[in-house]
Amino acid sequence: MSYAIMRMEKRNAGNIVGMFKHNERKNENYSNEDINIEEIS
Repeated sequence: MSYAIMRMEKRNAGNIVGMFKHNERKNENYSNEDINIEEIS
């Protein structure tokens, strides 16, 4: 049996690009210097 978990939140149009980059791990620069980008990809 498979199922999906969904979460609904109100967001502004300006936040959508940032949320997409966060969820898809498309960020190139992170404020946390301990992140190893090779492990993310």
